[in-house]
Amino acid sequence: MSLLCVIAAGVAVSLPLPGDGFELRWVHSVEHTEWRERWQPVPDGLRLVESRVQGSGAGMEPPEGAVLSGGWWIDRTARLTVPRLSLPLSSHAAPYQVCIGDLCRTLDSLLPADAKTAILEPCS
Repeated sequence: MSLLCVIAAGVAVSLPLPGDGFELRWVHSVEHTEWRERWQPVPDGLRLVESRVQGSGAGMEPPEGAVLSGGWWIDRTARLTVPRLSLPLSSHAAPYQVCIGDLCRTLDSLLPADAKTAILEPCS
């Protein structure tokens, strides 16, 4: 089993990951629609394996190849790999959630209140 490191303001939290990785969720600050991304740890970082968005607009257009199903635009074609995710934290937007299996936690519940940015990466 691999671990996901969540790092901000000098604090690191390790979360155990099952083989299918984790889901990152947030609500778009302008459109107020939910966005979900499924990520898997890989040797060189994190790989995006699926994204879902409820609706479109204000920079949330579904990518070419996305399919509308159950009110969600679903894309499984991107396969983007990054060494880490850097997420801005703001009191002016709903907090990001990290979901592992059926358990979802907000990043602000894991990190110091003064954190401005959270880094998510596989723990080494």
